[in-house]
Amino acid sequence: MGKNTAFFAGPSDDAALIAVIAEFGYHIVPPITTVSRPYPPRDPSRHPFSYLSLVEESKLHPYGNPSVKISHAVDPLLTLMRSCEKDGALVAGQLLWTDDNKDRASQTKPIFSVISKWIKSHWLLRDSDGYFIGPEANKMESSGVPLLYVPAGVTVKKLEH
Repeated sequence: MGKNTAFFAGPSDDAALIAVIAEFGYHIVPPITTVSRPYPPRDPSRHPFSYLSLVEESKLHPYGNPSVKISHAVDPLLTLMRSCEKDGALVAGQLLWTDDNKDRASQTKPIFSVISKWIKSHWLLRDSDGYFIGPEANKMESSGVPLLYVPAGVTVKKLEH
């Protein structure tokens, strides 16, 4: 079982979140070490999927052939999907903590708790869906920008049990 904090963040909300992550001493790293630099990109729509790490990227343990992939199965990482603007809409982001690996989970749970607590104390909780919304994202929605849970054109398949 894991935990997540889902949110909508406008550009200045995203910048504030990235600054807070750095302020707490955590690192945002790409899932593949060959991603262009600087990282994280200012425009989250370029690479919305990232990891949050206790250590800088050079101290992680890439795997694969060639060794360029990074995973929470190998290193203590949280998943960070950054909220971003795409095709005139604002797409949701989320911070995800998993406890699949008990050793890694005990290392990453404090990171999740600190960042999630910051989001919950600085952004509004939407009653309609339980997502948090940053101040700029809230203004964007009020001005007519649609909020999407997934990017337009992405098909979400229902799992059959």
